[in-house]
Amino acid sequence: MDRAAARTGLLAAVVPGVRAVLEAEPALTDQLAEAVVAAHARWPQAGPPAGGFLAYLAERMAAQVDLAAVLPRLRVDDLYLAWWAGRGEPGAITAFEQQYAADLDRIAARFRRVSGGADELRQELRVKLFVAGARPPRIQDYSGFGFLQNWLRVTAAR
Repeated sequence: MDRAAARTGLLAAVVPGVRAVLEAEPALTDQLAEAVVAAHARWPQAGPPAGGFLAYLAERMAAQVDLAAVLPRLRVDDLYLAWWAGRGEPGAITAFEQQYAADLDRIAARFRRVSGGADELRQELRVKLFVAGARPPRIQDYSGFGFLQNWLRVTAAR
């Protein structure tokens, strides 16, 4: 997917109010489209962003009260990884764990007295983040506004 296709797909996926914000800021819309292309290039095994990811991104944008104010904080690359991992694909979970290995190690070290040790803690975190149960996988709570690394640290500590 190239930037023009990402831009067209994004504008088609969003609700009219979000579309108006994006159309009023064409440079920002181009930056978003470029970020989508870059995220896909980083994790091509996640599949093309058309459809699934663009709809996911559009939902998160529509949930913002003042989109124009928060749009510069949107972390498309982090959101792309979260979207992919939230689908429960093993390759996505592996990519996520590789991306945040140092953070996961630090989190596990903080809770070394937990019954079962670091491996048990990591498995429990995997289940909470990536497995749907009575609620969707927790990774889907990540909005994309702010760093996924920070969101992971807070979520894991809780």
